[in-house]
Amino acid sequence: MQTISFLKLAGAGLASAVLSRRILPFCVLALMLPVACADSARSAPESLSVLTWNVEALFDGHDDGNEYAEYRAAQGWNEEKYRARLTAIAKAFGQIEGGPPDAAVFIELENESVLDLLAEEYLSQHGYQQGYFAKKGNQSLGTGILSRYPITRALSHGYSRDEKAIPRPISEVWIDAGGEEIVILICHWKSKLGKLEETQALRNAAALLIRRISEDIRAERETGGKTAVPILLAGDFNQTADEFFVDGFPFAVTRSQEGFRDSLANYDEPLFWTPWGTELDEGSYYYRGAWESIDHFFLSGAFFDCLAWDYGGVKVLKDAPWTGSGGTPQSFNPQTGGGLSDHLPLLLTLKAIPN
Repeated sequence: MQTISFLKLAGAGLASAVLSRRILPFCVLALMLPVACADSARSAPESLSVLTWNVEALFDGHDDGNEYAEYRAAQGWNEEKYRARLTAIAKAFGQIEGGPPDAAVFIELENESVLDLLAEEYLSQHGYQQGYFAKKGNQSLGTGILSRYPITRALSHGYSRDEKAIPRPISEVWIDAGGEEIVILICHWKSKLGKLEETQALRNAAALLIRRISEDIRAERETGGKTAVPILLAGDFNQTADEFFVDGFPFAVTRSQEGFRDSLANYDEPLFWTPWGTELDEGSYYYRGAWESIDHFFLSGAFFDCLAWDYGGVKVLKDAPWTGSGGTPQSFNPQTGGGLSDHLPLLLTLKAIPN
């Protein structure tokens, strides 16, 4: 898999890389650029699966200076332990019921070489031909995606508000599965470590950025006279589903699928559906003896319009090896190599609607 070197987004300190067995045309810009959609006859599969997973601090095997203390050579972390961890991840992927996903979103990767090695060696049998990685230059960890289907466009978005920049970029990745595109916005929002009002301001800023990206995509499609493209938000948002249902939040969230399309006209801001509280219960993260729903898929209305790709189901992967004997996620231990991650993956299935 070839790797494009880091590109810097002027003024925002963002770095990104497109990974592919062939170099993809791409841009890293704050503004949206038009792209032609495929007009060829649909040859997509009957379903498309997407996984999102916070893998918990997946550092490579050598020191670069930004690692967490427990992932440095002085603490015993090395290439052998790193490779063993990748092997464990690959084994877990091989045990997913129905097979590994068509696209996998990873949260907390150190760099693009980690994503590249996963695709080239450890997950090579699963056909991940293309990927995208992004992080802010001074951050320890970033986000990435691997896809069996072509990535036709990939951008990294940064945002500053009140002289405070969101700590991590939001990636906008367009995937073409058989002539029908979906957009995945990959998120890792600020955690709640620190003063609540300060960290919430950063999460709200990230939400406002999602609103602006979504509005730009909608405006672009309307200008081109095309139907709405399905937009999927995926990642670790560091706030529970209930915390999205507050007045003044930059985008609207609903738990109801009934009348979703009709209700879109009643909202000025983008509207997304969450499966938490209806399709999903408990959570994907276990903290201080309680489950939390901080990992998310949010689906736009185009996933419920009986065109192209529609919602088909979602689940939390909560069996072994994702969980331990107590049924909760087991945090990875860099000293012993035990555990997998302190988060459980979410697996989404989309169903193709024939033209």
